[in-house]
Amino acid sequence: MTVDYTAWRFWMDAGNYVATVAIGLYVWWDKRKVKTVKRFLDLEEWKNEQGPRIESLTTGMAELKTQCAGHIQQTNQLDKKHLQIEADFRSLPTREDLTKLSDQMNALSVNLGKANGRLSGIGRAVDLMNQHLLKVGE
Repeated sequence: MTVDYTAWRFWMDAGNYVATVAIGLYVWWDKRKVKTVKRFLDLEEWKNEQGPRIESLTTGMAELKTQCAGHIQQTNQLDKKHLQIEADFRSLPTREDLTKLSDQMNALSVNLGKANGRLSGIGRAVDLMNQHLLKVGE
């Protein structure tokens, strides 16, 4: 029985190659796992360091939401008042309306002046009649 050393060497080299690849894959996988674990630990450490800051930011945001709700309510009330003022403003008389009213008041004033003059004349006539009646009755 003769031993074929070349075949043995081939199979030894092939086994060596497969073992080297397997070890390389294992090392790559293990380093990847170590890096992942390190990243999670770093992230957890960062979270623990930033925890109070994050809590204060969360509290601050809650306070801001409360303040914003108040401001939104004030803004809505101001919008309602603004709309009411606009409606009131639209119902105010225009310049033309005021001009017409002024003209009518001037005409009324003229008519009242005439009526006042007439009433003065009537008053004078009544006084004269009274004097006449007083003289006749004596």
